[in-house]
Amino acid sequence: MQYAVDNGVILNGTRHVTLTLTSPTNGSVWVKMTYDWFRTETPVQGLSLWDRPDDGGQTLMANWTLVHDDDFARYLVYLNEGPWTTPPTVADLQPRAADASVSLHSRLQTDISTIDGQPLQDGVEYWAVVVVEYNDGRFGTPSAQFGPATPTDEVPIPPAWATALSGDGIVAVDGEVRAEWARCQALDLASTRVYASTTEISDALGMSVHTEFLPQAGNNSIITLEAGKPHWLAFTCVDEAGQEDLVNATVIGPVVPTGGIDDGVPPPKLTGVWAEDVPNDDGGRVQIGWENSVASDCAYVVVYM
Repeated sequence: MQYAVDNGVILNGTRHVTLTLTSPTNGSVWVKMTYDWFRTETPVQGLSLWDRPDDGGQTLMANWTLVHDDDFARYLVYLNEGPWTTPPTVADLQPRAADASVSLHSRLQTDISTIDGQPLQDGVEYWAVVVVEYNDGRFGTPSAQFGPATPTDEVPIPPAWATALSGDGIVAVDGEVRAEWARCQALDLASTRVYASTTEISDALGMSVHTEFLPQAGNNSIITLEAGKPHWLAFTCVDEAGQEDLVNATVIGPVVPTGGIDDGVPPPKLTGVWAEDVPNDDGGRVQIGWENSVASDCAYVVVYM
C-alpha cells in the first residue's frame, strides 16, 4: 500500500492514487491516512569578518547568508579570541551570551563590540561563527568559523575637499574668508582643524592650529585671516584620541582675504617678464621672472602655461 502511495502520479502538486478496496464484512471500509514529515533548516553561512573602518577601535563587523525559515527568531554571532581548536557545537554556544544579535531576518550585517560581555581589544585577532535561533529556543547548525579580523583605532582621513572664498557679497569684514569642507567621516570625530600659512604648504606638519570646529558646528564657517595677504589653508579631521593626519592634510590656496578700499581697478600687467630654460638640468623645467607690480594692492602673481 505504501509503495502505491509513494509512486502515485503528481499533477499540479497533488498526488493521485487509484485504489481498489474490498470490504471483508458489510461493504464498509475505514481509511486512515497519516503524514510523516521532518523539519529541514536553512543552513547559515558566515561570509566576512572585518575591522569597522574609520572608527575609534574595539569594533568589528560581520555578515552572513539569508535564512528564510518560517520560525526564524534571530541570528546570533559569537566571537573567539583566535580560532576555535574544534568547530563549536550548539552545546558549546548555548550557555554563552551572544556577542551580537539580529532579529530581522533580512538584515545580514552587524557591528560587534564585545566578547562574553567585555569590550574587544584593539590589536587582538578574533574569529566568529553565526547560528540561527528559532522561536522555540532551539539553535540551528552553527556556521563554519570565519575570520580573522583585528579591531584598530584608525587615524581619521582628512576632508575630501575644501574651498575658501572672500570678497563683497561673501564676507562682511576685511580679512574674513568663508570656508567650506567635506564632512569628516570618522565615527569617533572630535573636531575639524584648520591650519593657515602665508607661504605655500603641502601638509600641516609643524604648524599651529588656527581654528578648530566641533562636529555640531557644521562644515562651513567664517575664518579670520590677515587682510590682503595670500594664505594657504590645511584641513584635518581629529578623533577622540587626538589623532589627525597632518601629512595628508587637505591643502587649498592661495586665498586672499579682502582688505582696504576696493578701487575697482585691477593691477596693470607685469613688466620685465622673462623665461628661459634652466641650465645644466635634466630637462622639463624653465625659470621665469618679472619686475614687481606697480599696484600697491597686488596680492600675488599667478603664472599660466
